[in-house]
Amino acid sequence: DDTSGSSLSIANGDLAAAIETDVATNGRYDVLGFDACNMASWEIAHAMAPYARYLSAAETTVGSEGFMYEPILAYLRETPDANTEGLAILMSQGVVEQGGEQTHSAINLDKVGELSASIDTLSRLALADPAASAAILAARETTRGADEIWAEWWLDLGDLADNITEDAELSGHPGLQTAAADVRATLDSSVVGNFHADDYAWTTGLTIFFDPSQRYLGDYREGAGATWSQDTQWDEYLAAVLAAE
Repeated sequence: DDTSGSSLSIANGDLAAAIETDVATNGRYDVLGFDACNMASWEIAHAMAPYARYLSAAETTVGSEGFMYEPILAYLRETPDANTEGLAILMSQGVVEQGGEQTHSAINLDKVGELSASIDTLSRLALADPAASAAILAARETTRGADEIWAEWWLDLGDLADNITEDAELSGHPGLQTAAADVRATLDSSVVGNFHADDYAWTTGLTIFFDPSQRYLGDYREGAGATWSQDTQWDEYLAAVLAAE
């Protein structure tokens, strides 16, 4: 609202501050759905895991249609054994198949800890192996970003992990490739529903910030709500990339 400058900063902790009292009183939300652009990221999932069990969000920008509330409400009304995962999947599926969105995914936030741990392992190995940096950056260059506007900043996480795993230049760094394969495996375990238009069939459900120019690294590293940087070494790796430039 107008008291916050018409925006909420997840990195600075605004969204967490807005919901933490309610969650502390009533428990975690079953599903947190974002009718907002570019919210299907590892960082968002990490920050929201304490507050919800599932996340429904898009890697890409979203249109004005929003969630398909009619089938969502019908599911809740007509399905006596409705479950949280089924609801999250239905929300993401409907917004693509009926609402015309390009991507939308349902994420089990209880699995995000394992994903974050695998990203942290990859980060630590990359930090300890500067000789691999050029090849990792080359893998980054072949990795796709789902959103046309932010494609250079927010990369599809599964695509990045696959490119590192399969890069011949990194065959001499087997630990890195094993760690990247583990990132892909834990990502797949976290994403319980991945829906997309035909042109986005390669997307894997979540993005990750990987911008060597460091335009937005300040809040990403230091923001009060940037739990992803508090709990992993990914931001340290990004800073090391900048220092090596």
